[in-house]
Amino acid sequence: LRRASRRPEPRLRHPERDQPAGARHQPGAVPVDDQDRIALEDSLADYKGTPGGYRFAIARDVDISPLDHGAWERGADARWTWRLKVETPDAVHLNFGFARFKLPPSARMIIIGADGRAALGPYTAADQLPTGQLWTQVLNGSSALIELSVADGEQDQVDVRLSRIGHGY
Repeated sequence: LRRASRRPEPRLRHPERDQPAGARHQPGAVPVDDQDRIALEDSLADYKGTPGGYRFAIARDVDISPLDHGAWERGADARWTWRLKVETPDAVHLNFGFARFKLPPSARMIIIGADGRAALGPYTAADQLPTGQLWTQVLNGSSALIELSVADGEQDQVDVRLSRIGHGY
C-alpha cells in the first residue's frame, strides 16, 4: 500500500460572521473509512519497517495569508488584529506550517485552541528563523483561532503565509 494521498480539507472561517460547523461530516472532513485506511497503511508501514518515521497527522497544503483570508479589525488600543478560524472536523490535534514568517517588532501571533484554554505562542519577531519559516507544536482539538496583532501602521510589514495544516489522528 502507498501512503495516504487523500488529505482532509480544512475549513477556513471568519470568526464572527461564520457559525462553526455543526455536522459531524462537513465538506473537507476525512471520512471514517479513509481514517481507517490511513491507520491500516500506518500499521503496514510499521510492520514492514518502512523508513520515514511515524506519521501523526495528514498534511494539508494551503495558501493562506492575512491579505486574502480572515479578517482585520482595529482595536480600542489602536492595534490591528487579524483573525482566522481553522476547522478540521474529526482531527484529534492540529499543527501549522508557515512557509513565510516575518513580523515587525510590535507583532504578536497566538494560536488558540477551541476550548480557549490551550494556546501556542506568542510568536514574535524574535521567533523568526533564517529559513523564514515557522512550524508549530501540536495543539489538541479540531479547530483553532489564529490571532496576529500589530501596531497601527505596521500591517504592511507582516509577511506571513500559512502553507500547511496538519490534521492529527
